[in-house]
Amino acid sequence: MSNFHFTKNVFRDTIEMLNYINYIFLGEKMKKNLTIFVIILTMLIAAALALGACNGYYNGDDKNDNGDNGYDIPILNYDFFEIDDNVIIELTELGREQTAIIIPASITIIGNNALGGATNLNTVVFEESSQLTTIGEGAFIGASSLTSLTIPASVTIIGAFAFAYATSLTVIMFEEGSQLMHIGMSAFASVTSLASITFPASVVTISSLAFGNTPSLLAINVDSANRNFVSVGGVLYDRNNATLVAVPSGITTLTIPSWVWFVNDGVFSHTINLKAIYVENGNTQFTSTGGILYNIGSTALIAAPRGIVSVSIPATVTNIMNNAFSGAINLTTLVFEQDSQLTRIGMSAFQGTINLTSIIIPYSVTTISFHAFYGWTETQTIYVEGRTVAPSGWSPDWFGDSTANVVWLGQEVVF
Repeated sequence: MSNFHFTKNVFRDTIEMLNYINYIFLGEKMKKNLTIFVIILTMLIAAALALGACNGYYNGDDKNDNGDNGYDIPILNYDFFEIDDNVIIELTELGREQTAIIIPASITIIGNNALGGATNLNTVVFEESSQLTTIGEGAFIGASSLTSLTIPASVTIIGAFAFAYATSLTVIMFEEGSQLMHIGMSAFASVTSLASITFPASVVTISSLAFGNTPSLLAINVDSANRNFVSVGGVLYDRNNATLVAVPSGITTLTIPSWVWFVNDGVFSHTINLKAIYVENGNTQFTSTGGILYNIGSTALIAAPRGIVSVSIPATVTNIMNNAFSGAINLTTLVFEQDSQLTRIGMSAFQGTINLTSIIIPYSVTTISFHAFYGWTETQTIYVEGRTVAPSGWSPDWFGDSTANVVWLGQEVVF
């Protein structure tokens, strides 16, 4: 008889082992007793393995095995990680080969970029009674095969870019009793498959840029018991400061409630599907004309929806705010009404408006801020009325890295 070996078929392995021992060593009486013993032992081993499966992992070989549902069985193996004082520094070479892993309960911090670029990972499970408190900056950046994640209740911080470019991530959940407090800049940027997310009652700060370039995102929700934030129609507001904080990239229209007084910079930068911004009656700070957001009195153009195609800016506007048109890739036509009173163009105001072929800057403009036309190319032209050089109030970097043509004109231009 050839030597036996263990596989995951416990019963078959046990019978093979029993026959081998009987064949080599034992008499009839001892064979009978050993047979009973091994059968009982087999039942115990089978029960233990079944319990392990119910807990969601198999703690054995260092290779993932496909389960019946097509997903890999996550493995708890410290050899997958470089760990220093309960901090995961990075995945080892062996760890990067895995498709499913378990983060040990003793880990308190997943360090910056620790699992970044782990493109094989589709399943990450946190061991029961996890002590994790921090998911560091870029911790899962580029983990493009990861499909779902349940974040332990002990986590208080999700760092900047923590899940950025995890493009297959469709489900993010927080354990009951979550202590999460802080969510960093671009934490979920370019998580392009995520349709919705609900934050726990404990959250205190959420960056306004946390969800940039998430075209499938239709709702940013928050637990109703949260004292700091409220979600209205899937749009996130700071309830204490009456501020619009974050807009899901997937929505097409937005109505700002009457009680909102402030809008965070850049909040519309990646809302490429947004066609119109409206304001609820009774709001004392904002108004909307043609789907564009202005202050009361229409002296400041605050934001245009990124899905807008054509714009005529009223003569009353003196200030185009920071990021007002940033990322408006559908915009093809922009004109200023006659006798424009515009004096200022804010930081990154027209950044990335790649399909706007030309713009005429009125002579009245005395201030242009940093990177106002960043990203413009040689196919685009900036005309400057009545000037041959930039005024002193224009930032030295107003042009950014633009390669656009700039035409300085000594007289008013009419098209």
